[in-house]
Parts: sequence; C-alpha cells; structure tokens
Amino acid sequence: MAVKPRSPRSRIIRRVVIALPDSTRLSGFRAQPGGEDFEVFDAIDNRSGSVTEHFDVERFRDFFQRDPRLGEIGCTLSHMGVMRSFAEETGADRDLLLVAEDDARFAEDAEAVVRRIAPYVSTTSLVVLADPYGPAGRRDRSVGSKSEHFVQLSLFARRFPHPSHSGVVTMGRWSAGLTGMGLYLVTRSAARGIVRSLDEEFGGRPWWAADYHGFYRDDLGIDVLAVRPNLADWEGESSIQDGDHVGWRATNGGKASRVGVGEFLKEWRHRALRKARSTKFDLRWRLRKTP
Repeated sequence: MAVKPRSPRSRIIRRVVIALPDSTRLSGFRAQPGGEDFEVFDAIDNRSGSVTEHFDVERFRDFFQRDPRLGEIGCTLSHMGVMRSFAEETGADRDLLLVAEDDARFAEDAEAVVRRIAPYVSTTSLVVLADPYGPAGRRDRSVGSKSEHFVQLSLFARRFPHPSHSGVVTMGRWSAGLTGMGLYLVTRSAARGIVRSLDEEFGGRPWWAADYHGFYRDDLGIDVLAVRPNLADWEGESSIQDGDHVGWRATNGGKASRVGVGEFLKEWRHRALRKARSTKFDLRWRLRKTP
C-alpha cells in the first residue's frame, strides 16, 4: 500500500548546526554539500564548568548513578537552547527544525532522504536521523553491529523507496536503546512541549543527557522516531561531548570479527526480541493516541 502523507504537510523551515566558537569541525561541516544552508548556533561552552549551575547535577546523579561530564552538561544546555529558540518563534506546530552537531558528515543522499520523509512526520515528533553506532548511508546488519544490536524498529515502521538507489528508508518506533543527537528533526510542537516541561516542571534546569530519548517519549509524550539507514557519520572528536562518546563512534568503521554459530543465534534472538518489543510498544502507542 502506498504511503499517503498527512495533511497539512510538515516542512523544514530552519536548519541549525551547533558549534563552539573555536570549533575545528565547523569548516568541514560547512564545506560538505548542504552545509552552507545551516545557520550556526553557538554551543554552550562548559569545558571549564562555568555554566554547570544551570544544570541539575544532583538530580542527574540520583537518576543515572554517576556524575555528569562537563561536556554532557554543555551538550544538553546547547540542545535545549536550540529547542527554546525554535519553540518561541511564531509558526505552525508542524514546522520542522533540522539540527546537526558540527561533527556530522552527511551521507551522499541525506538531503533527498530528509525531503522524502519530512511530509510524513506527525505533529509532536522528534526524528533521530543518525545514531552514534552505525555507518552512514547503509545498513550494517553484521552480528557485531552495535546499531542493530541496540535498536530494532517496529514491524509497523514506515518504509519509503530510497530516492537514489535500490532499497528502502525506514522510519519508526523503537522499544529501547536509541541514542544520539548528532542529527535530528524536531517539530515546533515537540520543541514547545519539551521547553514547557523544562520550565514548568524543572525550573528551567535540565537534569538529563541531551539524547535521553526515553525521557522525551515516555515522560513528555514526544513521538520519538528513528531512521534507518543512518543519514550521517562523524568526524573525529565531538566538540561538545567527551571522549568516551567518541569511542562509540569509532566502532563504526571497525571490521566485524568472525563469530560462532552459538553467538550468531544468540544475537539473532536478541534482535528478534527487541523487534517484537518495539512492535508491541508501537501498537500500544497507536491505541493510546487513537481518539
């Protein structure tokens, strides 16, 4: 059955790249096709801890059972600043903002894919276009793929013909494991909901990691979706996160090691269970949202 877009259609009206003033990654970002279309949002610089007071460290520590890294605090404050800027503008709820971090390097056909899926993004959505683990522009279904290990999409995910080659682009709901804020779409309605909760419930001080998508979805009611394949990968160290986050990304280009039959079957079962849970969650979400 052909996918029919919602009406009125969502459309991208702003593109923002988050970068520190001394970023060594921004020039590479701007040099890639489409990079010049992004306006620069000055990232919150917390490398010295100077803005930590604007973040609820105690609540973060209580929930995650560790101290937040300085870069994590700056990253969350930066993304909340982008959300606030978009939320406070006059505009339609379905308007879309495309956000990138300055180390994002787009897949060759990323722009065509984004334009293909944008009209189908529902009013209160955040769409993660690339996670930290998978390669850009193709699926890595190997047994060792962290991207496939952590996130399996619902069987009811939307499938679109790929705009430039054979295969499909998939956008859908997930049960657990989605991370990354390096490239995403967010509707104005979703941004307003996040900012409203930030101000009314948390006194303007976030306590979560920027990519805590389970919180946006389960606590704030945002419809957080994931896209496969990833539409970007990453260049070097992130300018607003710490080194161990980059370690996740470094696995993208690693050569998959051979595994035995037992390990293969164990991973296959793990992914099947995750897909089943994602499908179950998707059904419950649809039933809850049905009038």
